[in-house]
Amino acid sequence: MTISPPLASRLIYAIGGGACALAFLGLTLYALVSTPFWFVRAALTTLAGVAMSGVFVLLAYRGGNGTQLRADDATVGQYPPIGPPRIFPRQQLGSIAGVQGWRGLVQYQFVARDGALLMQTGASFRRSDLERFAQFVGVPFRWSALN
Repeated sequence: MTISPPLASRLIYAIGGGACALAFLGLTLYALVSTPFWFVRAALTTLAGVAMSGVFVLLAYRGGNGTQLRADDATVGQYPPIGPPRIFPRQQLGSIAGVQGWRGLVQYQFVARDGALLMQTGASFRRSDLERFAQFVGVPFRWSALN
């Protein structure tokens, strides 16, 4: 079973990040063309604009693709679009819990049978999807941790 964040939230990241990248590139070109800079200033402006555009492109890519949660007969894992996946054996998973994180944001924790934290993911997934995921894996989904 595989679950992904909702399409609407992925589109917001992709479109918003792409728009910010284009805005930074446009402002960089405007700064280079509109005023006579020294060579060093022009190089630094270009470098900063391209670097910020690159950051926004990475954010758009990461948010637009979204992190997936996958489970099969032997493993459960979190597969981000950038970076290595976090995978652990299915029999280690004891429960999935919704907890209140930093500044009131909801986070989901995957807890081992012995109480150790296996992994933690943000609240970009729907609650109903995580409930189905927990049911597929055969572990309880605890939402009462938020109260």
